[in-house]
Amino acid sequence: MGFFNFWNVVALMAMAILVNHRNARDESDFMSAELYYARGNMHRAKGDYDVALRDYEKAIELDSKYRDDHSVLMAYVTKAVQDKDYTTARLYYERVLARDSDNLAMLEYILSLDVWLVDKPTARERALRILRLDPNHERANYIMGSLNVEEQNFDSAIEHLKRAIATHPATYSLNDLAYAYLRKGEMAEAMKHAQEGLKIDENHYVLLDTYGEILVAEKRFDEAEKAFERSIQLMTKTDFRVHVHLAGLYVTKGEMENARKLFSTIIPNAASLSGKEVSQFKELHLKLLGEEWSAPE
Repeated sequence: MGFFNFWNVVALMAMAILVNHRNARDESDFMSAELYYARGNMHRAKGDYDVALRDYEKAIELDSKYRDDHSVLMAYVTKAVQDKDYTTARLYYERVLARDSDNLAMLEYILSLDVWLVDKPTARERALRILRLDPNHERANYIMGSLNVEEQNFDSAIEHLKRAIATHPATYSLNDLAYAYLRKGEMAEAMKHAQEGLKIDENHYVLLDTYGEILVAEKRFDEAEKAFERSIQLMTKTDFRVHVHLAGLYVTKGEMENARKLFSTIIPNAASLSGKEVSQFKELHLKLLGEEWSAPE
């Protein structure tokens, strides 16, 4: 008998008890923790998480053993994810994980929550934990590579990203690998991996931006301009890092009017910049406006 059918039977039994106690003032007069739990499972199987959680909470009130029950915890996780409350989802998932600490699928999912929460120290710790179980794990290697790129630890980044790509050659991994080689000044490798990524997805705006930076480094300015412009056209949410790169290219090409026009759109959004783009923005501000930039208070 399948899970859903089994709990349907249990629920029918619970309903029969309700009928037998129709003169009771409240269902709590005759509902046990087991019946609340059973009815909660039925609602969970149907996807009615709000109703399921109400029954689970009543079951917990009557018997604390259900507090750490797998079905109950996963219902809380699912509801929190539906509500985009990733902090709460992670808290409940940690409790699930405590019962099966080496469950790779669970570790991978909670790593995704770490990333959504931009909790980089925890993401690093969790990725390393996954890699101790599976050194070739694609997602964990990508996360480690990406974090190492951000920290300018490019040799370690390249090692992890190559492992990720060997398992699954995703565009995002190829982008970060190309960028790591770019920052190391290894242009041939940077171009090779950027082009491999574009063969997979020619409309990946982040990779097109990286490709544009590589072209700038090779002094192929007209091609770089087209790459940056296409990147801007394709992004669904404005990423002003690309605008900084294009404005910098206009300055390099001596197209100061185009540079100032584009730069004027970046200034109100300077707070969104991070990393090396902040330094580039400050340099452009001085070159184009003749004064140093200071962040508004």
